[in-house]
Amino acid sequence: MSFLKKYLPFIVLLAGLIFAFAQYQPELLHPYVWMFFAFFAVLNLSSYLLSSFGIKKGGESSVLLVLVSVVVKMLLTMTVALICIFMQLAGNKWLFISNFFILYFSFTAFEVYNLIYNLRDEKKIENR
Repeated sequence: MSFLKKYLPFIVLLAGLIFAFAQYQPELLHPYVWMFFAFFAVLNLSSYLLSSFGIKKGGESSVLLVLVSVVVKMLLTMTVALICIFMQLAGNKWLFISNFFILYFSFTAFEVYNLIYNLRDEKKIENR
């Protein structure tokens, strides 16, 4: 199954969870949680596409592109988090940190799972 066929249901599920929390436990959500969600959705998609391109290209460049993708994603995430904290957009810092990094780890886990799945498929093709 292609990444986008798995990514869209994942996005809908995560958005549904956020929406449910917004309806029933709004005090657990940061006011900018939807902005974080959109940021991670775009960042994760671009990161995955770059990593997937590297894996399909093969050779030494595959490892380099995967590492570049991970480092850029991590640096952009830290930059956005620091900007929000220093510009005092974070408000309640614990709420900000929990919402921001729960989304970060959710998207990262999904990306890693799919990259490992692709690597396994590439390995099967090489062994034939």
